[in-house]
Amino acid sequence: MWQASSGGKPIGAHVQLTFTAINASLCPDPMTWHIHYAIVGKVAASGLGAGNTSNSYCASTKGHWDPTFGCGPSSNNQEVMVNGTNTSVCQALYASGSKKCSPMDDITTCEMGDLSSVLNTVPAAPGTMTWFDPWMTNLDVVSSLSAVLHCPAYPGAPRVACMDFEEVKPDAYEMPPPPMRPLPNNTETNTIMASIDTEDARARMWMWQEFGGDQNIIPMGAHVELTIDYIKESLCPVPMEWHLHQAIPGEEVAASGYGNSSAHASNPLCAATGGHWDPTYGCGSASMWQTVVLNGTNMSVCEALHEVGTQTCNATADVTTCEMGDMSGVLGRVPATEGRLKWIMPWTNLDIVANLSVVFHCPAYEGSPRVMCMNFVKIEDPI
Repeated sequence: MWQASSGGKPIGAHVQLTFTAINASLCPDPMTWHIHYAIVGKVAASGLGAGNTSNSYCASTKGHWDPTFGCGPSSNNQEVMVNGTNTSVCQALYASGSKKCSPMDDITTCEMGDLSSVLNTVPAAPGTMTWFDPWMTNLDVVSSLSAVLHCPAYPGAPRVACMDFEEVKPDAYEMPPPPMRPLPNNTETNTIMASIDTEDARARMWMWQEFGGDQNIIPMGAHVELTIDYIKESLCPVPMEWHLHQAIPGEEVAASGYGNSSAHASNPLCAATGGHWDPTYGCGSASMWQTVVLNGTNMSVCEALHEVGTQTCNATADVTTCEMGDMSGVLGRVPATEGRLKWIMPWTNLDIVANLSVVFHCPAYEGSPRVMCMNFVKIEDPI
């Protein structure tokens, strides 16, 4: 696994799996595979246990690594209890106790370690397969985990091979990286846009993504472009924070300015957009989950999931510490001046984002008031 970065922050990961040889009896069907929460302990192991059961070493790797609470049936969070209760985190978050991974519709429904669903199953035969996984954090985090292959041909999909990760220098193997965003022949695009044209500001924000894949047509991250053609100097004297919020600013398409100029209060329409959109429970201080009480507890969702209740976004070290809607944390603040900025970032299906809003805050004033906000619209035939 290897990755490039944008602005010093990792963008997904390239994944290459090579079988130089494999015993045909190991698994008669294509294998499922996942990143697991614990290491093998002896670097690698393979083979079935008695009665087609899991290899004993592979069985010790615990559940699927799941830092964003995708909560599949084998997620490591199925065994993590909410503080002070006998209820697992996954049971507390979801009525059914688990979610079905659907990377084409919304990659946040998947465990980050569920490589079978996000990429594909793998044939138990010699060969090399290469993918681009947009749903991956900094590989420094992954280097302390393991990869496990299962054989679904047998009851319980036993674990038949497992390997610990280790960090290597780029020239340690013959592994020339493909282009940063390799696109298959069935590539499609999805585009949304938000814009504002008021006496305070004239700006537009584009987001678009390529879809492509063998088994699933999954979104391959997202391109983000923000153009500010005009902005009133008094709107914000310092670079602005910006986030995707869970609601739209009422019936208005966009709004700007202060609710009370002398007090630098948030624009009332922008104030109505709710908390930061946070489908992966990054739980920053303004996350949508900070005010939602978890079922069966007197704690907010964020207090139940994270010991401190609030995480500090560090996209360079581990993007799962960030709300997916925290554009400032993942991409950086934006100058309150005319110009154009471009980024690439990990992302889910933009059809979901089309129902949200983008809000700009001015951190020069107490409480970082909301000074500009825009709704998204889907662009069917982008030029």
